[in-house]
Amino acid sequence: MNALELRCVRVLAELSTEQLHELAACGEALSFPPGKIIVAQGDPADAMYLMIEGSAGAYVIDKPGNETHLRTLEAGAQFGEIGLLESSERTATVRAITPCRVFRLDQAAFGRLLQRPALAAPLLLGISRSLAARLAHITNRFAEAHTLRDFWWH
Repeated sequence: MNALELRCVRVLAELSTEQLHELAACGEALSFPPGKIIVAQGDPADAMYLMIEGSAGAYVIDKPGNETHLRTLEAGAQFGEIGLLESSERTATVRAITPCRVFRLDQAAFGRLLQRPALAAPLLLGISRSLAARLAHITNRFAEAHTLRDFWWH
C-alpha cells in the first residue's frame, strides 16, 4: 500500500512521512463492498482499523435483537482500538456503507510498534486524543438526554 494514503487518518497526524512508511509495512490494506461486515460484535478484538476511503457504520445489537446505529465512520477515522488495547471482544459491528478501504493493524504488529518509542508515542498520542474527544461527545450526549428527560417527565 502507498504509505502516504495513511496521511488522511487523523490519529496519524503527528507521524512523519518516514514513520508512515514504517507503519504501512506493519499492516495491510483491505477493501469492502457496501453492506459487508468489517468486524462483528462479539468477535475477538484482534486488530484496529484506519479508514482510508469510504464510509462505514458502527452498530450495536441489544439483547432483544434491536440494532442501534452508534456513529458513521468516514475516511480519516479509526475503530477497533479499544478492543485491541483491552484484548477484549468487539463491542459493535462495523459495516461498510459505501465501498471502503481500510488499513488493518493486528495485535502482533501493534505490540511490535509499542516497542519502538519513536513510532509508538505519536500513534498513542493520536489514539488518546481521539478517545478523549469521543468520551467528551458521549458525555455531552448523555447530559443532553438527561436534560430532555427532566424536561419531559417533571
